[in-house]
Amino acid sequence: MGWWDNCGTTDRETAELDRIEVTLGPLAENVRQTRALIGGIEMCHHKAERWVERIIDAIGSGQPGGGLGSRPQGQRHPIETSWAAACEALAAWHEGQISHKEDRVARSNRFIKMTSALGVPSELKRWQVSRVEHRVRSHIGWPENDQYPFMVEPLIADLATAVCPTEYKDDEGFWRETVDTILHERSENLDKEGFIAKEGYLESADISLAIAIDMLWPCNWNFELNLYTVLEAIGGQLVLRRPFAACARNVRRAPVLYQMEGLCRTLDTYGVDEERGELPSVHQRLGAVTPEKKWLTDSLAKTIRMQLHISA
Repeated sequence: MGWWDNCGTTDRETAELDRIEVTLGPLAENVRQTRALIGGIEMCHHKAERWVERIIDAIGSGQPGGGLGSRPQGQRHPIETSWAAACEALAAWHEGQISHKEDRVARSNRFIKMTSALGVPSELKRWQVSRVEHRVRSHIGWPENDQYPFMVEPLIADLATAVCPTEYKDDEGFWRETVDTILHERSENLDKEGFIAKEGYLESADISLAIAIDMLWPCNWNFELNLYTVLEAIGGQLVLRRPFAACARNVRRAPVLYQMEGLCRTLDTYGVDEERGELPSVHQRLGAVTPEKKWLTDSLAKTIRMQLHISA
C-alpha cells in the first residue's frame, strides 16, 4: 500500500495495521491525507519533533493541513541561510578564495573554520570538496536547481564492483579514490565483531567517503557535525573523531530518541481505559477514540519505532 516506504521494511505488525485498514473500508480523504503525513516523516530530520506534533493535531482535529514540503514557494527557513553559507565557504576553499575579507564569505565564518580541517589543497581534495558543495547546493536549490549525481548506487554490497556513473567519467580517477577511501569508527565504539554497538542495534563501522558525501543531507539534525567529519576525512582524518550520524546511520543518536520512546508508550495507551478521570495531554489532543484515529495513532507509533529502532 506504500504507507511503509519511509520505514524501509515491513513486518507482522505492519501487516496487521494494513489488515485493519481494509476492515475500515474506504478511507475519508482527510484520513488518507493524515496517513500520508505519517508515511512522509523522517526521524533524522531536524524538524522531526515538530512534524510528529503536527500529525498528532491532524489526527485529533481531522484536518491534516500542511505537511512535508507544504511551505509556500519563496519562503525560507532560517537554517537554509546556514546551508547557503556552508556552500559559500566550500566554494571559496576549492576556488582558492579563503580570505575572511571576501564579501561573499563574510557570513560563513564557522564554516570557513571547518575548512581548516582540509589541510594543504590538492587537485583531489578540490574535487572532493566540490562534490560536497554540489551535494548541499542541490538539496537546497541554491543558487539554482542543479541535481547532484550520487557517486555510489544505494545498497551496493561490494564497493570494488561499483561502476563509475556517467557524470563522473571525466574524473573517474578522483571518483575511484573517493570510493576507495574508507572512514573507520574508533575501536572503543565497536563490539568484538567490528560493528557500532548502540543499545543493542548494530551498524557497520566502516563507510566509504563517497557514500558519506552522498549521505550529507542538510536537513539532518546532525548536518554540521557530519559536514565537519567529511571535511576531516578529506583532509586525511580517516578514524572518525565523532560518530557519522546521517539518515538512518546512527539514527539512535538523534536528540528526539528518548522523547519519542515516551511518546510511543503514550500513543500505545490511546483507546485503552479512556474512562479514567485524567488523560495524558496527547490523548486530550487526539480527542474521542474512533477506529480511524486508533489506526492512525498505531501507525504513527509503529513508524517512529521502526525508524528509531525502538522496542515495543
